[in-house]
Amino acid sequence: MLLEILLGAGLVVGAVVAALVDLDCGRRALPARSRLAWTLGCGGGSVAGFLVPYVFYQELTSLYVRVLKPRPITVHSREWLAIALTTGLTICAVLVGLYLAGSRFRNWTAAETQ
Repeated sequence: MLLEILLGAGLVVGAVVAALVDLDCGRRALPARSRLAWTLGCGGGSVAGFLVPYVFYQELTSLYVRVLKPRPITVHSREWLAIALTTGLTICAVLVGLYLAGSRFRNWTAAETQ
């Protein structure tokens, strides 16, 4: 059940992230090759980011129990779903931040060399 929810959320958020990145690349008139690479990288990375909590379930649970909730009686399934979705959204935000920084840094260095 958790895998289906995470995969569904990843596909929806990944499509939204890919569309936003593609629109921004088009607005800034990036070359087609860069536009495709950034769009697929951010969209695919967002989908993969939602699967990270499923793949690293034991490690994330251990981190959560030791750092954020050191004396739990139990971790409720809704609580774990919220943690998994938050982890996926955090990874998406990092990818979008990397896109924003990386694409602009490349443009800055290209403008300085001209």
